[in-house]
Amino acid sequence: MLENWSAIVIALATIPLAALIIFSLFFVSKKTIQRKAPAIFLVGPSESGKTTLFCQLVYEKGVSTVPSIEPNEALWKEDIVLVDLPGHARTKHWTEKKLNESYDVRQIVFVLNSATLDRDLHEVGLALFDLLLKCRKHKISKVLVACNKFDLFTAQPAKQIETAVKKELNNIFEEKESQLDSIVTQDVDWDELRPQLEDIQLEFLSGSALKGTNMNQWIEWMESSL
Repeated sequence: MLENWSAIVIALATIPLAALIIFSLFFVSKKTIQRKAPAIFLVGPSESGKTTLFCQLVYEKGVSTVPSIEPNEALWKEDIVLVDLPGHARTKHWTEKKLNESYDVRQIVFVLNSATLDRDLHEVGLALFDLLLKCRKHKISKVLVACNKFDLFTAQPAKQIETAVKKELNNIFEEKESQLDSIVTQDVDWDELRPQLEDIQLEFLSGSALKGTNMNQWIEWMESSL
């Protein structure tokens, strides 16, 4: 009889301990799952030089590339995940998909081609507008506009690009709501949209990913918010 009571006492004593262990394991596991990897995203229109910039940052080598159809990922600065996202219209779903994954997106670098801006201005404006909506949704407050290929003969300086792009964004704002609905699929309160997007800081800086020229400006900006 005494042995039975001893067994009961031991069993009762182990219940709180077991519960504590289970709770601790659950808490640690949940914390691990919720921990997001710090990341920087490279986005922008196709053929703007995102993958070349990705290779220059990761491998310290400027290479000519072909348009990507899937994201490229690698570690940069030891613990930052650098994500190069394809820019073709048919692959733009990757940006939202990656933003919804387990990343702590510190910054976004929007890469454009300085040498073809006159031709591509509307496409650049729509792509940047769509990105700003995503930044608003995911609470990202800073975007570097990397004005790539500034060394080419037809390239425009960063200040001139900033003026043109912001004017194009303003034109997009003023389009009819039905036209804007064709750009994005999410429900938006258009009356409140403009001031919210204008709160997102845009920094326009020129450089060349292929040659590595002036890239220190981009890197300094990227490092500033890590």
